[in-house]
Amino acid sequence: MPEISLRLVSLPSNQESSSSTFTCGCSPACPDSPALERDLRAALARVELAQERHRERLEAEEAVGSEVTDFCCPVGLQLMREPVMLDDGRSYEKAEIDKWFQQQAREGKPFSSPMTRAPVSTKLVVNLNLKNAIDAAVEAKQAELRKLKNAIDTAVKVKQAQLRKRKRDD
Repeated sequence: MPEISLRLVSLPSNQESSSSTFTCGCSPACPDSPALERDLRAALARVELAQERHRERLEAEEAVGSEVTDFCCPVGLQLMREPVMLDDGRSYEKAEIDKWFQQQAREGKPFSSPMTRAPVSTKLVVNLNLKNAIDAAVEAKQAELRKLKNAIDTAVKVKQAQLRKRKRDD
């Protein structure tokens, strides 16, 4: 079996991926080429779907972060993805509190709360309840945004059909 090398290229959203042709490269008339092309198109469709879901998740996270400030880290001011709690009773994004502690260590300062400046332990406790609440809010926002997108798509299709009908009637 000949060696197969593939190069995936991200296409702009307005460009159809169906214009690509995939071959194994062993010969132009290779009997494996149609199966390879089918498999690669299926893989590409899965990748594009995963990218779309990721974009939807990021959009929902941004919306939730701007609507529910309690879900945002008081240091980084971004939606927490990995909330941890210090013994000051507050929750922080793990990466942000790690940076805070590293900065304090570099400066030779005792570890303190970024909010109160009171001494704290460096022991971090995962705030699972907060993480679950954030995840639920993001998933609800994703569903809401998906419904809104579907309603807009439907309205556009209806309007386009009305315009085509009006154009035919004229």
